[in-house]
Amino acid sequence: MRYRSFVSGVALTVVLACNVLVEPHREVLEKLNPSIVRVVRIDRLGGTGQIISGGYVLTNAHVVWPFSEASVEFTDGRTIRGVPVIYHDLITDIAVLGPLRSPEYPIELANAAGEIGNQVNAIGYRETDKRPSAAGGNIIGVQRWDEVGITYYEADVRVQLGFSGGALTDESGDVVGLLGWTFEVAEGDNLKKIAVAADATNVLDRVELIIAGEDVAGLGARPTRSTDWADRFEFELDGRGDIEVFEFVGDASDTLDIELETTEPIRYSVVTASGQSLVDRVYLVGRTAAPKAKIVSTGIVYIVTENLLDAENQVTIKSSAPVGRIVDPDDNRELVPGRMLSGALDHSKDIDRYLVSLLEGQSVKINVRALVSAPGLEITSPIRGTRLLNTGYPALKTVITDTDSLLLKAGVDGTYVVTVYDTRPQPFLGYILTTEFVSDDSKR
Repeated sequence: MRYRSFVSGVALTVVLACNVLVEPHREVLEKLNPSIVRVVRIDRLGGTGQIISGGYVLTNAHVVWPFSEASVEFTDGRTIRGVPVIYHDLITDIAVLGPLRSPEYPIELANAAGEIGNQVNAIGYRETDKRPSAAGGNIIGVQRWDEVGITYYEADVRVQLGFSGGALTDESGDVVGLLGWTFEVAEGDNLKKIAVAADATNVLDRVELIIAGEDVAGLGARPTRSTDWADRFEFELDGRGDIEVFEFVGDASDTLDIELETTEPIRYSVVTASGQSLVDRVYLVGRTAAPKAKIVSTGIVYIVTENLLDAENQVTIKSSAPVGRIVDPDDNRELVPGRMLSGALDHSKDIDRYLVSLLEGQSVKINVRALVSAPGLEITSPIRGTRLLNTGYPALKTVITDTDSLLLKAGVDGTYVVTVYDTRPQPFLGYILTTEFVSDDSKR
């Protein structure tokens, strides 16, 4: 039997077999119970967390994104509300909350790294359970992401809804990894789901820097919050794919009325923080009363206007309640050949546009790399409306996925636009973008 579900807003397919999974030793759960907690967001979605030294809680960024605080629930029935999220690492999918005011029991780490063939347990909270549960399996793959200094394990463990941010342990119950995303690979006529976990020792090395105040992802303060709130905005969308984004903070059952006036066709979307689409419509020129957006859960929704043609579009948006205009810190950043740059698609409808200045005849290779995702790339010429290269919708190949590089030879002097877009809607997508000059000899 196959059904669709969500892990912190990320769609996945779970295949149920007829046989019952063999539960790991009860001693493992009893050992970790005091250190494994449930993390719950304002919109009641969430996942699992692990208590680490200093009273901090370690989880996935996608469990708490884009919120600034969450509740922490313990197996003994206690709940601590309003625990601050001190950092979202959108590149490696790590988040740190705390510190908690009361002393807790930190996790214990295994001394040795995981190896292919090792037996492991996945520990986490199923959707509404009050205590963590476990599933067993083996490590079937190991991959190193050198740019961020983290090793990732692939395990054939059948994780459940809510396990994100949980623990991957060895047979004795020592934690070897932080559970995160899952992905699917073809196995004959079926799809096999693979759980991904970041090496716990590598993660804690990164977390120590986070607690010390370092911006380990190189993205600056995220999420970006608006300081400009109003019920009417006038703006210009410049060229195909240009977007303007607004945020609205509401309660479940709130309704937001929007009126649009445009001089060119536009796509209008409303999405939740977890990536759920509430409205997605295309409008032609003129004044239009957009469909009412009924807010399905307490929290943040994004209102996105996207230009559909290579033409300037004058847009007016009116709303029944104040919305905040978001300025994307990634847009219009300069790509410098030879330098690595970190970026993030901050929500499921985000599009990032970078600039690279080239002389006629110069050639560059552009590549984007992400964790368990395959972002798309497009390059547009300085000559308006000329799209030169596009990766389309790349296939997800491995845990660390390199989108096929685009090789650009400048036909004219000028500034070229490099667009990064999401190929599979999800709450966010952190990535590393590289640009390097290529000689004629190296292209042969």
